Amino acid sequence: MPTPIWIDSFKHKTADTGAGPTAGSELYNSVSRPAGISFVDEADGVVAIQIVEDGVTATNVGRNIAAGNDIIVASFVFNGSAAPSVMSRCFLLVADLDGRIHLNTDGTIGASCGGSGQTGPNVVDGADHRIDLRYDTTPATHTLDWSVDGTAQTQATGAGVAGSDITAWRIGSNLTAHTLTFKAKHLVLSATSGDHPIGAHTCLGLVPNADGTHSPSPSVQLQRASDGAVFGAGVTAWNLLDEWPATTGTNNADTVTQAALQATEYVEVAFADLPAWATSTLWGVVGVGALQADSTALNNGTTRIVDSAGTTLTDIYAGDMSQTTAFYKAALITAPGGGWTPTNYNGAKGRVGFSGDATPDPEWLSLMLQVATPDVPPAAVDVPFPYVGGGYFPAGG
Repeated sequence: MPTPIWIDSFKHKTADTGAGPTAGSELYNSVSRPAGISFVDEADGVVAIQIVEDGVTATNVGRNIAAGNDIIVASFVFNGSAAPSVMSRCFLLVADLDGRIHLNTDGTIGASCGGSGQTGPNVVDGADHRIDLRYDTTPATHTLDWSVDGTAQTQATGAGVAGSDITAWRIGSNLTAHTLTFKAKHLVLSATSGDHPIGAHTCLGLVPNADGTHSPSPSVQLQRASDGAVFGAGVTAWNLLDEWPATTGTNNADTVTQAALQATEYVEVAFADLPAWATSTLWGVVGVGALQADSTALNNGTTRIVDSAGTTLTDIYAGDMSQTTAFYKAALITAPGGGWTPTNYNGAKGRVGFSGDATPDPEWLSLMLQVATPDVPPAAVDVPFPYVGGGYFPAGG
């Protein structure tokens, strides 16, 4: 079973780096020209990120990889309908020699890592194609193993520095001359060599759909921002945290706000259960939160994921929230004992609040858990909200 270091369903529908007042856990660490990045709702319920490289400005989103990793495994779905006018990159792993997946002017897909590239099949047909790859910079001769729709392609190699760190991943191109337009979805990354090829999988984005148990109940310090209504007194919080893209703007009706200092108080929400067809052990979970505050004066707050017993798994973010525009934080969620299963995932909850400095008021806009599973739904199954951003692709593609 793969051990992901990152999962992206793209249902959050933001290309923002999201550092906010404090950098270090943002959704994306690296972004070039967000104007060339959008999100597309696919017919099967999937959200894809669409990259438009205009030949003028480099266009990509990406995230840093922790130091000390010289092997990265990745899998994502590529969908393109037209070949670029120049050879153009669609995915890269940043190192002394970047490991690259690119599209050629004849519509064939290729791979390279500093040396001569290798060419695969034509993928410019408007269909989904699963790309699996493993980049290994451990030896001086770096190697990039890759496959398309489950068929292994010729290994690409390049002469580099042995043991060079792979420092980031990026979807899109880091060069201004590139002209490719494509969609990507179902992104999973691992730092374990044996995970290649990751193979067929689904990435879901699941949002809150019920309140849990607030502390205290009713939660007298956390309230609806626009009217001061107290959660747990006939007012629910989950419906204020379920919209993606996030509803932004201070003091709006769709925001959970902590209006007074209370470092132990929180509002709790439950996330939508996995769909019935997702029955296997889950590969991993990533939490995402959209946050802001009433002003830029220093404050704090915590966005936390707990298990069914209320034991803390991971704080998506804990710290200064003093920014008046939305910012985005994300974290890989620690699995409960024994690993993620549909049962313990369905018991996980989100808690927001815990502010020891609520001046200005910290505000929570949206929450999401992104899940990677080897299961795919039957073709006849519709994937409605809240599973938009999940969906599926055929096992061979």
